[in-house]
Amino acid sequence: MTSKWTTGVVGIVAGVLVTLAVQSFSGSGGATPPDEHEEAEAPRGPHGGRLLTGEGLRLEVTIYEEGVEPQFRVFPTTADGAPLAPHDVRLNAALERLGGSVDRIEFRPEGDYLLGTSTVEEPHSFTVMFTATYQGRTSALSYEQVEGRTTIAEAALASSGIEIGTAGPGQLMPLLELPGEVVVPSTRQVRVSARLSGVLTDLRATVGQSVRQGDLIAVVTSRELADASASFLAAGKQAEFARVTRDREEDLAKRRITAMQDFLIADQAYSLAQTDLALARQALATLGLDAATIAGLPTAQPASLSRLEVWAPIGGVVTEQMAAAGESVGPDRPLVTITDTREVWINVQVHARDLAQVRPGRRVTVSAVGPSLTASGTIVSVSPVVGDDTRTATARVALSNTAGLWQPGLFASVTVYLASTQATVVVPVDALQTFRDWTVVFVRYGDVFEARPVEIGRKDGRVVEVLSGLRAGEKFASKNAFAVKADVLKSGASHDH
Repeated sequence: MTSKWTTGVVGIVAGVLVTLAVQSFSGSGGATPPDEHEEAEAPRGPHGGRLLTGEGLRLEVTIYEEGVEPQFRVFPTTADGAPLAPHDVRLNAALERLGGSVDRIEFRPEGDYLLGTSTVEEPHSFTVMFTATYQGRTSALSYEQVEGRTTIAEAALASSGIEIGTAGPGQLMPLLELPGEVVVPSTRQVRVSARLSGVLTDLRATVGQSVRQGDLIAVVTSRELADASASFLAAGKQAEFARVTRDREEDLAKRRITAMQDFLIADQAYSLAQTDLALARQALATLGLDAATIAGLPTAQPASLSRLEVWAPIGGVVTEQMAAAGESVGPDRPLVTITDTREVWINVQVHARDLAQVRPGRRVTVSAVGPSLTASGTIVSVSPVVGDDTRTATARVALSNTAGLWQPGLFASVTVYLASTQATVVVPVDALQTFRDWTVVFVRYGDVFEARPVEIGRKDGRVVEVLSGLRAGEKFASKNAFAVKADVLKSGASHDH
């Protein structure tokens, strides 16, 4: 009886224990027990620092950074917590970081603590070994502090889109971003006027219309042209009369019927008439009549003598109309504006401080502000004068615009490519991430990544110069570094002081 009861109790207890074990494992999600991953909270001293106990002494270690660069402040006490005079303790430290680099720090007495004489550089992720000597006894004390780290296995990199690069030298082509505006070249925009005063009888060009050089765009009835044509015709008749008279006097003089003096007078009159005719012809040419039109005037209809035709001086598009049929027009009253936009200028505003770097021949990329337009070109000129009000000079970029997409008046952003230079360490722009208040690169040793604060220098939109924080030859996350950052944040490694 007793045996059966004992056996039953043992069975029930065993079942309960098995059930509890299963429930415990299930509740943990299959995770490794915490004590394999989580370090027990380190004991803290009255200043909030980590406590390390050695031979006859105890050190309270803090990293202080209120208003100063991070520095070790170590408070020495006896093993039972009685304060020690800092000058009685000799102390130094060695910080071993990921990758094997070691920072060595000496200490000196300062008030009631020992002050590290070197800055504790970020990240505060390291194994630190203190060597403390008190009353002839030396203690080696250490602890590990980790932040900004995560572990990503090699097999997981590809699926995360993370690529690894090696820090090293590279070419930098620094960039300069400047504002600009699309304008029409001064030689490609013309205000067309009639050369003589008159009445506009026919305007054949309207806004938006394309015209070619030499196209007839307007007809003006001009009394001034009629007078000039009449003067030309009269000069022609006078020259013909003088020629006939000269020829007759020459014949009579040869037959000794009249005196030679009469012939000479007639010859001079003929020369003067020819001069007057040439001047009248030149006057018509100046008014815009071509040689064929002038030659046809003697046989032309009287009404056509006042017809002044206005031709397009350049090809382009009519962008403005300033007169209408029936209105009085003249040299000071433009009819239309013709603009040739097959080529445009980008006027770039260059601050005085940048003039030494912006020179003709520099390559540029122009991006329109608004429309999705981008083009490449070169600076063709830089004005030698800086404006009194703007303190800027104007650089000019010429762009082909056969498609007509670069409309005058558009604002643009102009990227100027400056002279290329060599940098000791460069990384892709995508490798840089913001972590806490730092700009960081995630260095890699084995499967471990760590946020490494870096000081950056020049950049060209493609790569960035690293002045400090990353050594040539170190591996780092060169692409999709944000995925590494996300994993670090998920791991929750804290900034421990």
